[in-house]
Parts: sequence; C-alpha cells; structure tokens
Amino acid sequence: MKLFFRFLLCLMFTLSSSVFSNELTTSAYTQIESVDAFADFGDGDIIFNLVAKVNGCERGYWISKNHPGYNTTVSMIIAAYQAKSRVLVRGYAQRRWKGSAGPFCQLYSIRYVPN
Repeated sequence: MKLFFRFLLCLMFTLSSSVFSNELTTSAYTQIESVDAFADFGDGDIIFNLVAKVNGCERGYWISKNHPGYNTTVSMIIAAYQAKSRVLVRGYAQRRWKGSAGPFCQLYSIRYVPN
C-alpha cells in the first residue's frame, strides 16, 4: 500500500509539472512575416508571425498591452518587420493567446541578429 501511494505521488508530480511548465520555445533566425494590432481585444494586443514557423507556435506570438516592456518590445517588433531584419524569438508555448484557436504563444523575448 505504501508503495502504491509513492507511485501515485510521483505520477501526480510528473503530470502536474508537465502541465504547468513554463518551458520556452526558440525560433530559428528568421524574419517577421506580418504584424497585427487589435484595438479592442485585450486593449491593444499585438500578434505577429514568423517566416520560419516554430513547433507549438505555428501561428506566431502575442504580447498584451498589460505586459511590462510592451512599448519597447512592440517598437522592436515593428522596426524588425519594416527593416526585414532577422530576429530570434522566444516564447511560452503553454500560454496561448485567447483571441484565436490557433497556436499563438506568449512572447518572452525578441532579439535582432545581423543579416
């Protein structure tokens, strides 16, 4: 009986850690394909997608106006898109955007890289 409870405890820990994981996905060096802004949804959410798709984030990435660093990050996204700069994007695959059924991941960071 004691062994069963240990097994059950280990199983619950394993399942809960994978469900609530905050693992980051990382893109290849790529360009931003499109950028969309939503005036009402999320009070100004921004979504963008990449030329090279990322498993689990195939539709792209999102950032909420309520996130710290929103203004700086959105400025970088728009500048990279307009200049067709290559970027490296990291995001949370488990934190989906509520504005779409498709896999948009919450943006963690964006980095410009030399062309």
